[in-house]
Amino acid sequence: MIRAIDRCDGFGIYNLGESRTVELRELIERLAAAIGKPARVKRLPVEPGDVPVTFADITMAKARLGYSPLVPVEEGIRRYVAWRKEVLR
Repeated sequence: MIRAIDRCDGFGIYNLGESRTVELRELIERLAAAIGKPARVKRLPVEPGDVPVTFADITMAKARLGYSPLVPVEEGIRRYVAWRKEVLR
């Protein structure tokens, strides 16, 4: 975010992700494991307009902001859950 302010050349939309697809099922499993509670999942039919695969194209963020993700999703989830638990104490 700070780099975006320092390198502002107008408005732009930047994807800030890892550019690696993580299935929703895997994300839910990792969150549940980090929290230490089983997930309660209710599977629903696919909605019109849903896409089977998405990913963050970070090309523009890399080029314009020098963005380079350093924390993989797995570690980010662990850090987030630890931080959240600390905040809720």
